[in-house]
Amino acid sequence: MSGRAPQSRPRRQQRPEPHDYSLPRCRDDGALVLGPKSFVRKATEVSSGRAGIVKHLPSNV
Repeated sequence: MSGRAPQSRPRRQQRPEPHDYSLPRCRDDGALVLGPKSFVRKATEVSSGRAGIVKHLPSNV
């Protein structure tokens, strides 16, 4: 054994979310996963409290 401590990997920094993911009647609860697929979001319906997943598609498709 060399007695050296293992090197730790640098943590990924959260990217600021540049898009507006607001929906009528729903509250945006944040990204489902961090990283390049931040368009997959957790959402809660305000009136009933039901939780679900929303996938936002770009408007230029």
